[in-house]
Amino acid sequence: INALVDAMAAEVSALPSTATTRVYRCHIEGLDVIHLVDLPGLDGNKQATDHVLKEATNSDLLLWILKANQPARALDVDFKQRLDNFYLDPAHRSFKRPAIIGVLNQVDRLPPATDWSPPYGLEHPQHPKASTIKEALEYNRSLLGVNQLIPLSVSESQPTYNLHELKTVIDTAYQQALQVQLNRRRVQAEDSVKIGDQMARLYQSGKSLFAMISNRESARRN
Repeated sequence: INALVDAMAAEVSALPSTATTRVYRCHIEGLDVIHLVDLPGLDGNKQATDHVLKEATNSDLLLWILKANQPARALDVDFKQRLDNFYLDPAHRSFKRPAIIGVLNQVDRLPPATDWSPPYGLEHPQHPKASTIKEALEYNRSLLGVNQLIPLSVSESQPTYNLHELKTVIDTAYQQALQVQLNRRRVQAEDSVKIGDQMARLYQSGKSLFAMISNRESARRN
C-alpha cells in the first residue's frame, strides 16, 4: 500500500477512518476521485471478517496481499469462499464482481533468506531463490484460485522487486474496475448520469491510471 501511495504522493490525502481501516483519496485529472482502502488483515474475528467482506464487495478492484513467508492460508481460503458465495447468492447476481490481483509480498524473506539479488526468472528458474518463489506462487494459486498473483518485495533495506509489474497489472485491470463501479451504481440506482459522464471522459483519455497520475504531477510542477 505504501509503495502505491508513494506513486500517487502528490495527489493523495488521508481520510478519517476506523482504527483498522485507512483510506487514501487520490484526485486525478479526468476523474472525480479514487480511493485506496487499506483493510485490516484476517484474524478469524467474525465482526472484522464481515467488515472486510462488506468493503470488498463494494470495491472496484481488490489487491489481496499475502505474506510469502507465512504459508498458513485457512483464513484466506475461508474468506475466498465467503466472497464467492456472496456473488453466487441470487440476490447479488446482478453485481459484477471485482477482479482480484493477488500480491505475494515479502518474497525476499523466502529461503534462502540471506540471498536476494533480483530480478529472477521464474518460468525456468535457475536459482534456488527463484525456485522457492515459483513454488510459493503455485502453492498460493492452488489454494485461492486467483489468476493474477504477483511476487513482490518493497523492503526499505533491499532492492525492490516487481513493483513495476504490479502497477502494469493494475493498469490492465483499471478499465474493468470502472465497469464494476458503473454496474454497482446502476444496480443501486445512484448517480447514473454522473458516472456515465465520468466513464465517457475516461475512455476518451485513452491513458492508464499511472500515466494520468504522472502527467498530472508533471503539469503541477510546470
